[in-house]
Amino acid sequence: MTRLPLLDHSQYERALRMASAARPAAAPAAPRAAPRAGPLLRDRFGRRIRYLRLSVTDRCNLRCEYCAPASGAPHAPSPDILLDDEIVEILATMARHGLEKVRFTGGEPLVRPGFCDLVRRVRAAVPGLRELCLSTNGILLAERAEELVEAGIDHFNVSVDTLDPERFRRVTRGGDLARVRRGIERLLALGVRSVKVNAVLMRGVNDGEIPDFARLTLELPISVRFIELMPLAHCGEIHDERFFPAAEVLRALAPLGPLEPLPRGPTSGPAAEYRLPGAPGTIGLISPVTETAFCERCNRVRLLANGMLKLCLFGDEYVDLRAVLRARPRRPGDLEAALAEAMDRKPEKMAGFAGFAMMSVGG
Repeated sequence: MTRLPLLDHSQYERALRMASAARPAAAPAAPRAAPRAGPLLRDRFGRRIRYLRLSVTDRCNLRCEYCAPASGAPHAPSPDILLDDEIVEILATMARHGLEKVRFTGGEPLVRPGFCDLVRRVRAAVPGLRELCLSTNGILLAERAEELVEAGIDHFNVSVDTLDPERFRRVTRGGDLARVRRGIERLLALGVRSVKVNAVLMRGVNDGEIPDFARLTLELPISVRFIELMPLAHCGEIHDERFFPAAEVLRALAPLGPLEPLPRGPTSGPAAEYRLPGAPGTIGLISPVTETAFCERCNRVRLLANGMLKLCLFGDEYVDLRAVLRARPRRPGDLEAALAEAMDRKPEKMAGFAGFAMMSVGG
């Protein structure tokens, strides 16, 4: 297992203390488990890992305020990025042991050369995957939508933090909202049944748009998800003043009518889902900062573009799958052994918010 250093960021430390005050202290680290029995992708706390967030690149064509420093984050050298063959082998191995859902993330996944070819290979070679999902900033979506659907992507998450074009340009440091909206419209025209619009809420920036976002679900068959701002290293300095908790989202939505809670599925992500009366779409709340039960239903791990399997978004536990794949000679069962080690290392709950740029670990 490899542990990566945390960034030193004094403003982040202040934000971390504020955020951590809202949740109970993490449990002490559990001792190493005995040799495992049962499903390979089940951690020592009984949670089945059915969902992998797969970063295919650490590069992006935007620099959103909450996701990356204005100057960008350091990039892994090209030789360190997983090859298509390596990605397919990891997914095929995990699917044989219960993985059902993969979300391609970045950076921005659409800037990876040959991305659609990779998706086609995964769809053809790993039939056990029930869901192939894409998280994108939407800048390249309109011109790529048809190819993505043809390649096998059936669930799309698009980042739209504001419905105001000028505000969108400021928050994303250069993004064009009209291009993103054309991409979403193209997906709906193609008949895509799962389109989610993600908005990271920031007080004084877009919190006044909550009702406008929610009304989209009354008109369109999309899911609008509101995400709490996390005190990551590069945005610790703005977190104190901009943090907007999920409880206030519910209060802002109250004038629109009662919210019907929706059931969760085995491959559901972290959102609590609701529906307004008569709405074809849904509303989701993702509250990693204030929800005390956030970790209990965790069903996912993250594979970084450099092959590090990150076991908790807010921890520094990693297992290096690239090293396993590139070891010479390789022994049969080494990849399964590394995955078993990862399940034994996955923590019960987050210990705090680690100092990293979100674009470097897959959004």
